[in-house]
Amino acid sequence: MSRAYGSEPTGAGVERPVQCVASQVMSSATGTADIHYTIRRSARARRVRVTVHAHSGVEVVLPTRAPERAAAAAVRELRPWIERRLDEAHRA
Repeated sequence: MSRAYGSEPTGAGVERPVQCVASQVMSSATGTADIHYTIRRSARARRVRVTVHAHSGVEVVLPTRAPERAAAAAVRELRPWIERRLDEAHRA
């Protein structure tokens, strides 16, 4: 199935528009490398979700009404897990 620009599949062959995507960079307080991540807003999301993709990096999906600081808090809390997943992706 092909994806049209600015939309994502819903599973039933119907495409819905994707909301604005903004890039953020999280700075670490410990002096280690920064984690670059993308924030995507979703009307269907009910909680913050963090995914690590081998090619596109780290994506944080936020519910429409969640503040952007929720994304930073999720990345900060999940930092060890994110770093392990990124290492695994680079080794593969």
